[in-house]
Amino acid sequence: MARATVKLPTAVLDELTAAGAHLDEHAEAALKAAGSVVEPVMRANLTASITGRYSTGQLVAALGLTPVKTDRAGNHNVKVGFDEPRQDGSSNAKIATILEYGSTRQVARPFLTRTRRTTRAPALEAMKRVLTERLPKGST
Repeated sequence: MARATVKLPTAVLDELTAAGAHLDEHAEAALKAAGSVVEPVMRANLTASITGRYSTGQLVAALGLTPVKTDRAGNHNVKVGFDEPRQDGSSNAKIATILEYGSTRQVARPFLTRTRRTTRAPALEAMKRVLTERLPKGST
């Protein structure tokens, strides 16, 4: 059997170790940057979707950004969504779903699809920008 050993220079190993030690902080900063790009656009799209005399403003007021959390698989997540419950006891998720997809008595007024489509590229660019600023430039 053949055996090969690859030895990296110590500078490269030090850079990889330093980057790995602060990976959680870098991921959190990148996700916060992406969330700060998505939330105002979603708020504007939601405000434009809600019309009529029955609007209470509770759905727009409940919109917010969650703190960065890590799931069981080790993935970092941040969500733009609604606080629960509403003042009248019903669910904000139900109201948002009815707005997005409509019901038998109400026509659909999508705001999530529009937000996802328009903010995907800017959110990725914001995350890339934060990571390039925070990660050390290697000599590799």
